[in-house]
Amino acid sequence: MGLRSDGTTQCIPIRGWTPSEEWAKIYTMSDTENQIEAARHLLRGRFHAILSTASARYEGHPFGSLTPYCLESRENPLLLLSHLSEHTRNLDADPRCAFTLMEEHEGDIQQAPRLTGQAAAYPLPAEEQPAAARRYFRYYPAARPYYEQLGFRFYRLEPLRFYFVGGFGAARWFGTDRILRPVDDSYEDAAQAVIQELEDETPWLTRLASALKHPAGKPAAIAGLDRDGIDIRLGDRLHRLWLDLPDPTRRAVMKAVSARLKLA
Repeated sequence: MGLRSDGTTQCIPIRGWTPSEEWAKIYTMSDTENQIEAARHLLRGRFHAILSTASARYEGHPFGSLTPYCLESRENPLLLLSHLSEHTRNLDADPRCAFTLMEEHEGDIQQAPRLTGQAAAYPLPAEEQPAAARRYFRYYPAARPYYEQLGFRFYRLEPLRFYFVGGFGAARWFGTDRILRPVDDSYEDAAQAVIQELEDETPWLTRLASALKHPAGKPAAIAGLDRDGIDIRLGDRLHRLWLDLPDPTRRAVMKAVSARLKLA
């Protein structure tokens, strides 16, 4: 279950927190289901995280840094890191880490929903780097020179467990089986084919960009696709659109997006 366009989920606001339009569609389920959906909303929709590693330079002290990410088909976060970065040196010495995601929030920041994943981070084998590059650069095309010219390489975060905080006094641990919803290879292959096919739909992508208030005349790009929605790139900005997409075909995706955003 995800955020739906037909209003089948509704938010019971966390005390002291004014939810965004998308968050206002969560929560007619049990408290546990509420928290799982809110956690997934953060995991799939934030695109950048605070990465916490164990300092190799100052033993016993944590080290925090900010990094963009995208999700693989197994919903493991994919990072592009420099071998010169402090956090990369830390991970090479000790792969244990954590990543924290938070909803944008006005007012008391302690009331903002947030998610921390404890994980292990490993460099991708050489044979997996090209596929990772194709996926990552759909989200962050400006990062390509870092990979091709400056020796940056991809790392995979393998989550071990999650800790969700829904506001003051509302927190709990979840196993990965409750939060992650990987897609099988057949769905993933079809989704990748649809993303490539949609690159030719320039008029539709331009209308999509306009509906999401991107500068007139500049088309959007589809960065990712999964059962719960699509990730859309608008220049250097990423937008998550939550949809039901059990059938990853070009026609089904265009129909669902057009209905959701009322595209002409």
